Amino acid sequence: MHLNAMNEVELTRVLEATVSSDIVALQAAQKYLESAAQANVELLIGGLSNRLADVSESQNARRAAAIQLKNYLTSKDENVKAQYQQRWLAFDMNNKLTIKQNIIRTLGTESSHPSNAAQCIAAIAQIELPLNQWPDLIQILVSNCTNQAAGSTVKEASIEALGYVVEDIDPAILVHQSNLILTAIINAMRKEEPNERVRAAGGQALFNALEFCKDQFDKTEERNYICRLSAREPRPRTPSSRWRACSASARSCPSTTSTWRVT
Repeated sequence: MHLNAMNEVELTRVLEATVSSDIVALQAAQKYLESAAQANVELLIGGLSNRLADVSESQNARRAAAIQLKNYLTSKDENVKAQYQQRWLAFDMNNKLTIKQNIIRTLGTESSHPSNAAQCIAAIAQIELPLNQWPDLIQILVSNCTNQAAGSTVKEASIEALGYVVEDIDPAILVHQSNLILTAIINAMRKEEPNERVRAAGGQALFNALEFCKDQFDKTEERNYICRLSAREPRPRTPSSRWRACSASARSCPSTTSTWRVT
């Protein structure tokens, strides 16, 4: 089976209709996706990943593709989530690789924030990392975060992906990479990082990683360094949810709670 066998022109039209205010068009789009999933969900997910990665597509279509893709990968219902995970594992190995490559390629190309692709990465990571699959994922994300030549949008989306991954996974699964992950997050938060959104994404990722990096926080010297770094994050002129998330990471640090002030 080839993932490019889907009529992707039609899929783009359907995706744009899923965010339409036209109820009739919206219902028709939902019916199309339901039928496509019943016929061949693997082909549909592949088509969605292609639309997501295609920078020539409209941002509405790409955003809708990411939302639908994530919804076919995971669910808040634990029983449904388990079914989706088993379904993903049964997919053709080459097709899964193509889908993952498409999502990784999307990082830094979206106009929406936070990154929808980052959430899709985390959904697949939850399935594969516990089974020792996708072994180069963390290194790819860390390299994106630490590469001086990488653009700020790539760094921001990659940091977000790291934060999502560590938030929802058993810390024991990535214990051998915890220092690497924390180093990338801290690197994003440093005052030398010129982009405010990257620093804020680092703050959110740190907040997500507090349980994951428990061993580091149990060491006084490392904890104090991280907390001092959090407290130095300058306040942007316009408060935002990202700023509040960043300040939340600092409030989690016991050594700075007495001096941290948020308004």
